[in-house]
Amino acid sequence: MLFDSLQMETTSLADVASENTQLVSRQAELVVGLGNPGAEYADTRHNAGFLTLDCLLQEALNVTPDAWQPAQGLLLRARLTADVEAYCLKPLTFMNSSGLAVAEVIRHLGISPSRMLVICDDLDLPLGRLRLRSRGSSGGHRGVASIAESLGTEDFPRLRLGIGRPRSGEENVIDYVLSTWASDQSEEMVAAVLSKAAEIVKQSVCQGIEPCGVTVDFGSDKDHAKV
Repeated sequence: MLFDSLQMETTSLADVASENTQLVSRQAELVVGLGNPGAEYADTRHNAGFLTLDCLLQEALNVTPDAWQPAQGLLLRARLTADVEAYCLKPLTFMNSSGLAVAEVIRHLGISPSRMLVICDDLDLPLGRLRLRSRGSSGGHRGVASIAESLGTEDFPRLRLGIGRPRSGEENVIDYVLSTWASDQSEEMVAAVLSKAAEIVKQSVCQGIEPCGVTVDFGSDKDHAKV
């Protein structure tokens, strides 16, 4: 079974941390899933951040809207374990202006951007590859770029979910990211990717985000994690 294969040789973030005791883990206090609001975008590739956040919330022990809400976003409080709670944000500004909602929440909560984990899609990674980094450039992702601009820093963790690129000559990039997952990207595979991404997010909240970064590949007989 595909899902069984995901469990075979994937190193946990805790295992990666144990290999380098000089690294200092930083627990994420705010999880931001990027996407576009509206039913027409709900199941598109560009909404991988929203979809991962949905998976995380489905597994949470309890989820409640925060008493305070940003002008253009949905802020939730999710109890992920008996002892760990995190804020979860869906910006409702549309992707390219995500930073407006994120900056408002960061200011309200009074937390450092380094304690925020942003989840987004990535054209340059194939489906089945997840990449966690503690900082870096936007990589051309306009939602991430908007956040960096609004916060005045790129020093915030991000988890990128590979969605691959359209085949040459078949579809332009904008149409591709705003389309639903292709038939060759089976529902089972996509669901497994989102589930694994949600697992990494939960570990980042409960155990910390490693500055070295982690890349996870799966969907073959040689699933693995590497720094």
